[in-house]
Amino acid sequence: MSISLTAILAGTVGAVLVLAAVGKLRSRAGINVVVRQLLPARLTRWSRQLALVLIMVEFATGLACFIPGLRLSATVLASAMALGFTVLALGTTLGLMNVDCACFGGTRRKLDARDVARDLVLLIMAVAVWTTPASAAISLSGSALVIALVLAALAVAFIAGAGRRRPGTHSRSAATAPPATRSTERLVP
Repeated sequence: MSISLTAILAGTVGAVLVLAAVGKLRSRAGINVVVRQLLPARLTRWSRQLALVLIMVEFATGLACFIPGLRLSATVLASAMALGFTVLALGTTLGLMNVDCACFGGTRRKLDARDVARDLVLLIMAVAVWTTPASAAISLSGSALVIALVLAALAVAFIAGAGRRRPGTHSRSAATAPPATRSTERLVP
């Protein structure tokens, strides 16, 4: 069996998008808030519907990455989405905007450098698919195929894992802590 490296990259991008969409669908409240944060005040009443559209586009794009006839278009759209996600993550990390992350569903948190790195990796993989000429696509077989599939699985785990909050690893600053915690922190020398 032989498969191209571009197919593996597209499949990896597709898997990440599908996982993200399913996570958002399972935890709609988080993505609804994030979309509301991004909209001008006069459009916030449409945030739930727009969040659902985002989820469906992300899911459909992810699935299309697996279909050879749609792979090129899907990865171009995935690149645009990843670029947008990167801009949001970078803007929030640099303090230029204030956007939460509900990237894979679950608990919302502030976007940070991990999100910038994750989104850049996703962007690079998606762009690599549609910028690689078909004649230059590398065909993998045997052990090279196994290694490429393992690396793709690790990339999906890294990208999906970077969007999840792990218990005990998210520190809260005194400014965002509940009032009772803030007052006790002030008493400690």
